[in-house]
Amino acid sequence: MKAWQGVTHPPTSPTWRRAGVKPGKTSGYGFLRPTKEVGRAWELTAEAAKALDARVVVVQTPPNMPADSQSIKNVERFFRDAAASGFVVGWEPRGELARNREAVSRICSLTGIIHITDLLRDTPVTTAETLYTRLHGLGPREVNYSYRYTDRDLENLAAAVKKHTEAETAYVMFNNISMAEDAKRFKALAGV
Repeated sequence: MKAWQGVTHPPTSPTWRRAGVKPGKTSGYGFLRPTKEVGRAWELTAEAAKALDARVVVVQTPPNMPADSQSIKNVERFFRDAAASGFVVGWEPRGELARNREAVSRICSLTGIIHITDLLRDTPVTTAETLYTRLHGLGPREVNYSYRYTDRDLENLAAAVKKHTEAETAYVMFNNISMAEDAKRFKALAGV
């Protein structure tokens, strides 16, 4: 399951407006900051994950999240605490923070969380017993929700998953308009 955006996205994010949620007059939400709002948002996420018996909680930080030293300290602190929650925690950084592979690797290694990438675009910086990939479409932009995966794309994806021999469990999540159809085709092609 994906963590509530109160953990990751500030109230100024377009995702808050699209969701129709008004977070009130506080600016304490988002960016994994050590605030009471982010703490409460994580508590609610963890409660929902336990109620749903979720095995993995995905924390996707937004592309506009700062990648400065204070933000990196906040991320490390957040994931140290979140990793103790009893389920696998995965981080899908985006934007400048995602490009800082050294920081992502250090944080994942120190906290024991997994690095989530789109395997058709990038490889995780760490290996783990759990592999999780989120696919957002291909093309020049980071996200292309209207993309429909070709059979060749799905063959490449199956080969990329198989390369991760250390992973006992692999989760493949399509995050595009044709996600159901693409997932069915991938399952058939991969033989699962």
